[in-house]
Amino acid sequence: MSADLPFDSLVSFLGTSISLVDSSGEEVTLPIVYSNELRPVLTEISPWLLVEMTDDTLSAMEIGAGDSNTWRESGQILIYCFIPYYTGSRLARLFLKQISNKFRVAGVAGNVIFRSQSIGMGGLDSENGAYWVLPMSINWVFDDHRSS
Repeated sequence: MSADLPFDSLVSFLGTSISLVDSSGEEVTLPIVYSNELRPVLTEISPWLLVEMTDDTLSAMEIGAGDSNTWRESGQILIYCFIPYYTGSRLARLFLKQISNKFRVAGVAGNVIFRSQSIGMGGLDSENGAYWVLPMSINWVFDDHRSS
């Protein structure tokens, strides 16, 4: 789990829902759920996103210059696109590509720098079997400038 500042920057950047365009050209709004939050209550089986933020490293980048230090934190943002099972993967890939473009165009949110991205291999959601899920990862870096 990442520190509060990078996570808060991510939540401010994405929000609690995102408008995307489906394969028919219609705009749809997908709810976004973050780590350890309740899944959305949907009246029908429809697409939604789960977002997590991991922290791989936290290391000192600058030590000593007076009373300030810089610490670099890095990790991955994991976005899981849930779509109805047996509907193919095209819609999930389409949605994640649009989200990927949003991160690429922005490049930065707050002090969080977005880097390389990858869309992974999907599979059946093991919780209830009504969804197929496709993951995407985005590497990130955050420099925390602290004064004592």
